[in-house]
Amino acid sequence: FYEIVEQTESIPCESITFAPVSVDDWEILQKNTEMTEDVFLHQIRILSLDLIFPIWISGLCILLRVVDIEPKTFAAVI
Repeated sequence: FYEIVEQTESIPCESITFAPVSVDDWEILQKNTEMTEDVFLHQIRILSLDLIFPIWISGLCILLRVVDIEPKTFAAVI
């Protein structure tokens, strides 16, 4: 169950920095770097800082955490 506490305006982002949550996620990401950006852009549309989200790469699910959004904002539209 999710509750929206405060509505914030999402703005288009210029860049996003994310990091794998676990060592296993990192290993899967390293082996599939070429397809990661394309898959990411097809699966995710709105992100917020510190959000942990799943992404499917080559049939495997990895978890990524948003660590930075440019321009600086809490939520962004891709």
